[in-house]
Amino acid sequence: MNDPHTTTTYSYIFKVTAQTINFTIQALGTGKIASANNLPTLRFLKEINFSDEENNLSTCGKKYFETLFIQKNTDEADELIEQKIRQHPVVDLIIQVFSGKEKIDHDQLYSLLTHHDLVDKNITRAEITSLLILLNRYKIGIYDRKNKKFHLQKLIEIEEPVKQYHVSPDTPFTNICKLRQVLRSCKGDIFWIDKHFRKEGLEIIIDSINFKEIKSLTIISGPSNITATFIQDYFLLKQELSKYAVIIQLLIIDEISFKWHDRWIVSDNLNYNVPPILAIIQGQRADIIRVNSKPNINSFIAVSKEIEIFQKQKINA
Repeated sequence: MNDPHTTTTYSYIFKVTAQTINFTIQALGTGKIASANNLPTLRFLKEINFSDEENNLSTCGKKYFETLFIQKNTDEADELIEQKIRQHPVVDLIIQVFSGKEKIDHDQLYSLLTHHDLVDKNITRAEITSLLILLNRYKIGIYDRKNKKFHLQKLIEIEEPVKQYHVSPDTPFTNICKLRQVLRSCKGDIFWIDKHFRKEGLEIIIDSINFKEIKSLTIISGPSNITATFIQDYFLLKQELSKYAVIIQLLIIDEISFKWHDRWIVSDNLNYNVPPILAIIQGQRADIIRVNSKPNINSFIAVSKEIEIFQKQKINA
């Protein structure tokens, strides 16, 4: 998604159907770009990584085209696109919140999507029905047209980087799993910025990071949770990570006047706006959101102190 401070609407999804998807993919695959003028569907295909900004089919888009229009294998083509549709921010949120629940109605779905500002608040019941028909078509949900209810059909595991995840008290285990998946997807130099970072984060780090893919990990925190046991665990982790040639650093910002702006996990390849770690552990309602831009890391580093210096100053105070 875009920067979390800028509202992103995915209302175009209500104008996407299986028919417009296949028509547009066929047009792109045969070079008839002029025929692919359905803007909502073009945006949808970009969102699920079936095409790029220049309206060229991606690798998976080309595979879908070949499977459906050349090999005429409808079942295999449906499986290919189903996996991608599940990753769309709107569909992903629906799956996260309503998995395992029965008889979900239009009002529940409306409340979910508008509460998270994913769609315009003036969406109609007919538009919601259109989305449910799309999910029904690709066997993601089962829609009972007579009673106007739906439920999700099945779950699949997706190992691609988290795009948006809704932290919920209903999914305490999955909340931590998604945070681990975020860290596992990061490469190069990682920065985890959380004013109230907790020592549980150290355990999540050792369970999550890919030692072969990262160079360093820098934690930037305020002083509130930096206890003696936290520091002891940190130095044990530092010693262990050194065996893998991974540098870990704990920086403390204790200036009261410093203005903290959100919490972040950023790396060379991915940037995430994240809730406080305690909110994730406790399952407080929040969102983990992948963003294009990252904060100015230097502004945090400029006012921070290495934990060793912070310790000395605290002892001498």
